[in-house]
Amino acid sequence: MSNSKVLFVLQNAWRRGASPGERDWDDETWELALWQCQTGKRLREYIPDGVAFKVINASRDVANNGKAVYSADLDHVTLAIYQYSPDVVVLLGVEAQRLRRELYDVRILSMAHPCWRELSKVVTAAYREDIDLAIATGAGCQVNWRRDRSPVP
Repeated sequence: MSNSKVLFVLQNAWRRGASPGERDWDDETWELALWQCQTGKRLREYIPDGVAFKVINASRDVANNGKAVYSADLDHVTLAIYQYSPDVVVLLGVEAQRLRRELYDVRILSMAHPCWRELSKVVTAAYREDIDLAIATGAGCQVNWRRDRSPVP
């Protein structure tokens, strides 16, 4: 499992003072902000031990408040999947999950966004186990095969 990789896809980044139309918050400062906020703290609970992971947003747009939601950008997420080559893609939240039928040839898990108010330690522990199982066996995952690459004739 030490070589396993997971790509987590959140909805979209936000920060106070973001300009309308702002895109591509610098990765380094965004990651620092992510791990200090409630989303990042809870997301850590999802991540199995010994797994490499990357976190991206479903949209490159940066909101100026936490309630703003931008549409998921299929090209952006597809490029991240291609570049990172994860064993499992975890779509977090409704907006990211809108992509679940449009991503191909990759194991997909859909889970609640880490800031969901009803999220508990029991649920995050179960998510962690689900991700572990998905990496090991593919259980619980959705996979959309392209017709030309489908294992089923």
